[in-house]
Formats: sequence, C-alpha cells, structure tokens
Amino acid sequence: MSKDARPLRYPFWIANGVIPMLRPVLLGGLKKKGPKNPLRISGAENIPRTGPVLILANHRSYLDPVVLQYASRRPIHYMSNRNIFDMPRVGDLLRFFRAFPVETNTPDRSAIDYSLKLLEAGEVVGIFPEGGCPDEYPTPIILPPDLKPGISLILRRAEVPVICAWLSNVDEFMPPPGQGLVASKNPIQIVFGETRRFPPRTDRDEILGWVSSELTRLANIGGGDFGSRR
Repeated sequence: MSKDARPLRYPFWIANGVIPMLRPVLLGGLKKKGPKNPLRISGAENIPRTGPVLILANHRSYLDPVVLQYASRRPIHYMSNRNIFDMPRVGDLLRFFRAFPVETNTPDRSAIDYSLKLLEAGEVVGIFPEGGCPDEYPTPIILPPDLKPGISLILRRAEVPVICAWLSNVDEFMPPPGQGLVASKNPIQIVFGETRRFPPRTDRDEILGWVSSELTRLANIGGGDFGSRR
C-alpha cells in the first residue's frame, strides 16, 4: 500500500444504508444458533458520535469485526491480516467494507500511515492489538508483550480519543477454522470502556500498560470470560 494512498472513506449509502440493514440479519442468524437475546452491549454510548476515534478490542473469532460493527452506530475501518485478503470472495468483501491489510509479523509502516490518514479524515479505525486470534490462551490476561507496539505509535501521532472493547463468547458462535459450528447457550457480550487521549510524548510502555489493564478490567465487567482455552 502506498504511503500516499488516499483513505477510502465510507460513502453515505454504505454508512447509512447497507450497514444498518445488516444489523437485523446478524441478530437473526445468532438467534438461530443461540439464546433469544444473543447480544448484550454495554458502554457503546461512550463512542464519540463524530470525529476520529480508535477502537481497540480483544480477538477470539473471525466474527469479532462483524460483532463490533453491530455494536457501533458508526462505520469502522478495520486493520486486518494481509493473508485474509488473498482468500477468494472474503478479500473482496473486506475491501467493500473498507478494511485494509497489515503485516502482523513485522512492523507495517504503510498500515500505520493509512490508519493515521483515516483518523485525520475523522473516521473510526478498529484494531485488534493482539495482531490476530491467538492459538493458545495460557493466561486470562492480555499482557503488554502480547500487544503490537504499533498501536502506541498511532496513538502518539494521531492524538485522538481511544476506547477499548472486550468481546466475550463470540468464539462460541464461530470457533476457529476446523472446529465446526456449535449452538451456543451463552450470549455474546460487548463491553466498551471510557475514551482516553494520550499526549504525543507518552511513553510506549505507559500506553501498552493502559491497554492491557483496560482490556482486563472490561473482561471482568463482562463476566470474567476471557475466551475459550483451545
């Protein structure tokens, strides 16, 4: 991706037409697989109604971006693993919904620059700071070393509000590939925290430490579910 690439903002007809129409579709699909009220959302009103905002969430399922978008009334531009864009039809769908690729195994300056341009344009950017769905969950806490350091660079350069979100039980509706789909008895829970800003010279460890503690705090509010230990 070129550093000079202009950000693809959400056109009006997608932001105010397509995305709202998909909410009842997702809700109906989850009801068929689980309880009558499969989604419980808390704190979504903390997302600023206008202006740039960065959303950081834990990652346990490929369904996480869809669920997070359901909980947000504003369209979200997602940073997604570059490999997923090579999947037939999936890559086209991601591009349609304004997701953009990132190399998760190495610092990706172009993805960071693109995120900053979106934020400068007043958009909402969603990032899973773990860099993907972990194969193992050895501890019930997301520690600072588990987080990609690039998020601290974005926060220091953008100086925009950041809000963390914890998603629980999403992997019960859509487990990792190869594990099949099973009916869930537990509702999906989405808990948003309060927004925060970081000054440009904030230490990287302070930022990563806050993200780690905030995600852990929200997980406890959401019932203490830290995802399945597969």
